[in-house]
Amino acid sequence: MAKGFKENCDAIKTYWNTKVGLAFFFFIFIATYYGAVSEFIKENLFDHKLYRVWLIPVIGLMLIYVVWAFASHRLNLFKKKVVTTGIFLKCNDSISELRIKEIINDLVEELGDEFGEIKFKLFPINHITTKNQLSRFVDNNNHIIDNAFFATIFNGSSMEDAQTVAKIELQNIHFSAHLSNIDQSDFRNNINMSRDLNFRNLNKDWQYVESKSFTDKTKIKHNFKDSLLFFNGLYSIYIKEYDLALKIFKTLKASEDLNNDTVSNAKKTRLNEILLGLFTFNAIEKYIDKKDIESAFNLLKECEILFKENHRFSFSNYISLSRMYFEKSEYLLAKDYTDKAKMISKFSPAIHCNLGFFGMVENDPEQVFTNYRELAHTYRYEKKLNYLEILHFIELHKKKYLNSLHLFDFAIAALNFLYVDRELGRVQLLQIQESLRSNLMCVNLLSLTNHLLRKGDIKSPYFQRDRKRKAS
Repeated sequence: MAKGFKENCDAIKTYWNTKVGLAFFFFIFIATYYGAVSEFIKENLFDHKLYRVWLIPVIGLMLIYVVWAFASHRLNLFKKKVVTTGIFLKCNDSISELRIKEIINDLVEELGDEFGEIKFKLFPINHITTKNQLSRFVDNNNHIIDNAFFATIFNGSSMEDAQTVAKIELQNIHFSAHLSNIDQSDFRNNINMSRDLNFRNLNKDWQYVESKSFTDKTKIKHNFKDSLLFFNGLYSIYIKEYDLALKIFKTLKASEDLNNDTVSNAKKTRLNEILLGLFTFNAIEKYIDKKDIESAFNLLKECEILFKENHRFSFSNYISLSRMYFEKSEYLLAKDYTDKAKMISKFSPAIHCNLGFFGMVENDPEQVFTNYRELAHTYRYEKKLNYLEILHFIELHKKKYLNSLHLFDFAIAALNFLYVDRELGRVQLLQIQESLRSNLMCVNLLSLTNHLLRKGDIKSPYFQRDRKRKAS
């Protein structure tokens, strides 16, 4: 009995959200008002005909319309969340509609508690009925929603174990998002929303059978949650809301780890790739752009704990952690992480920059010479690092090490000459040349300085051969 009462209430709510439902409630209100309320007002309150016959019922109808429009998301104020997602369903069967709406309403409430940054709006059934309508709605209503999910609910019967069973299935799933004015010059180029969404939803079971209602409700809810979160995670990456995207994909990874046997290895691998990119690039943005070293450090350490094996970002993360440990005055750990990075790629210019920097800190001219002689091979390392940013880092710290100031000055001059501003670097090398001559410990550095000033960077062993070929 309680179940039947609940279903009846849900049916009334569903009917109320439709235009036919609004017209029906208008009729009930008008019939009730003129049949009883108007006479009560006349006999007990006042008999102002204009107010009683026209103004009060018009105001009543307007209030009903406003409540109906807000309740059905037809009338919306401006977005108040980081992301607002519209959910649109097409269905021509009231029973199927009630079953799926029950699942989605429960999920929307759950997601609202878990992700306060996202607003999920379930629009009236059949408000949108085609993919093209969905795209137009999103494009024309970006003040209301940022993106949208659409699915068609099919229902019917099939034979299972010699019995006829009623089935509901979600098909024709589509996603649409407002993506205008998006700068795709960073790692988001590795994200293809259409391809990734199709792959994520591949082979998902969207069937609901009443005889297996508990199991299938759980399955459909899980599928909805996975699809909506994955979609919003990708969208958050596109709009550079990296913290939100990271929160979403960490939730999805935790769910995968919990349901390990139900997710394909290929999907796990793709999710891990996205999550690794998020950890790495979110940390870089916080460190370089926002100067938030603590948040960046915590992100990279969390990534290191979550992904213990080496991955495609291990090297860059170790290099970043090395610098961050140095800035946190943990010098030995800074050296340890450079050593970890060196085990992955010992010929990277980042390794030579770090080791050369440690040589400056320790006042070790030979270590500076060894690494800057390697960096002088510009044909190997040009365009592989942001050398201007490295220059700024060296400039920032050189005044803390007065005993090795000449080594810092040499490094600044050499990097300018080799990679940043050759003329400025030449002037700086000439200046440092005099101080190196008077320092017996810097014989090799002086030799490298003289070479740079006379011959420039160290050429490829094939340089002369190639020059002769061009001449001939």
